[in-house]
Amino acid sequence: QSLLNGCNRGVRNWASYVKNLLDSYGFSYIWSNPTSVHVNSFPVEFKQRVLDVFKQTWYNDLCLNNSLCTYRTFKESFQYEYYLDILPKMYRIALTRLRLSSHPLRIETGRYGNNRIDRYLRCCTICNIDIEDEYHFILVCEKYTELRHSYIKPYYYMRPSVHKFNELMQIQNNKVLKNLGTYIYEDFQLR
Repeated sequence: QSLLNGCNRGVRNWASYVKNLLDSYGFSYIWSNPTSVHVNSFPVEFKQRVLDVFKQTWYNDLCLNNSLCTYRTFKESFQYEYYLDILPKMYRIALTRLRLSSHPLRIETGRYGNNRIDRYLRCCTICNIDIEDEYHFILVCEKYTELRHSYIKPYYYMRPSVHKFNELMQIQNNKVLKNLGTYIYEDFQLR
């Protein structure tokens, strides 16, 4: 009872943290009327609300982040990625770096420091035709043609498209994932 009285007087204590938590997730009515709580269903409902708010915040942050343009195109839902359990560490890291735009491609290196240039000018230093982004790196750039033919199915690179690129980045086939991870790792080594 003293915790509640302190909370009602504006004292910061355990009860005030519970009240703030309820308020922030839209359950203020429970603080005012605790007898309205269904003990069995409330924990499930509260957990779902916390997850929903987290996912909304995650998606909003993803949409507002300029460096994750490519990631947004293939990461459609908040979920654990299958490839994290399949690939050996070095290939998993390479694929993760590529997916999260934490790589040395021109699309990223052109964003920083004294070498900052407009997005449309961040062309591939090899073919100097297209913007060197993840799509170009995996499916188009002529420097990696031989490796691409060794590790990527022709379906993806014969007539490349953003749709096929997204399909490849979402793939859950073990063999295709291992080949993709190997390809990205070896291409990064060539750079």
